[in-house]
Amino acid sequence: MRSLRWSSPGGRLSGIRPADALSSTIPAPTALWRGTPAGVDLSPPSRELRPRGEHNVPEKVRFKSVVGPELSGVIDLPEGEIRGWGIFVHGFTLGKNSPAASRVSKQLAREGIGMLRYDNLGLGDSEGDWGDGSFTVKVQDTIRAAALMAERGTPADLLVGHSWGGSAAIAAAAVATGVRAVATIGAPGLMQVRVTGSVTRPGGTAWS
Repeated sequence: MRSLRWSSPGGRLSGIRPADALSSTIPAPTALWRGTPAGVDLSPPSRELRPRGEHNVPEKVRFKSVVGPELSGVIDLPEGEIRGWGIFVHGFTLGKNSPAASRVSKQLAREGIGMLRYDNLGLGDSEGDWGDGSFTVKVQDTIRAAALMAERGTPADLLVGHSWGGSAAIAAAAVATGVRAVATIGAPGLMQVRVTGSVTRPGGTAWS
C-alpha cells in the first residue's frame, strides 16, 4: 500500500496515511484539446461543501456502550470540501473535551475531515461507572462508535487515538466498520493485537 506524508497548515499536525485512505485533493486535469465533443461534460465532479466559520456547531450524538449505558459524543463537522470522517479515541480517564481530543478533532474538521469524539464509560457526559470498564470494553466501544458513523451515512475512514486510546484504536481497527487508516499519539506499544481483535500482553496473557 502506498503512503503519503502530510502536514497541516502551520505544521500543527503531521503523519503518514495510506494514499487511498482519504479522498484525493489533486485537481482534475485540464483538457488539452480545443472544443468539447457533443454530449460530453468535462467539468470536474462536484463535491459536497460545508460552510466555514464558528457557526459550524458540533453535532451531539449518543450510543450504547457494549456493557449497556449510553455514551455521549460530539461530531466536529468538516468545513469546506468533505475529505473524510474519523473517530478520536481519548486517553485513559481524559474524555472527549480533553485538549488532545478537542484540538486534534477541531483541526482535522477545519481541514475537511469530520471527527467523532466521545466520553468513555462513566466519564464526562456518558452514563455508567468508569470502574465497570476495561481495555476490552474501550476497544468494543470504539467499534460501536464506528458502527454509529456508518449508520448515519458518514463511515469513519480514520481512527486517531491518544495514549491508551491509541492502543485501543489499533486493536479496534481490525474489525471496525470502514476504517482504512490509524494514527496514534503517544500510545503504549507493549502489546500484541491479533487480527481477530483480541488483545494480549507479550507472552499471551490477556488484558482484563
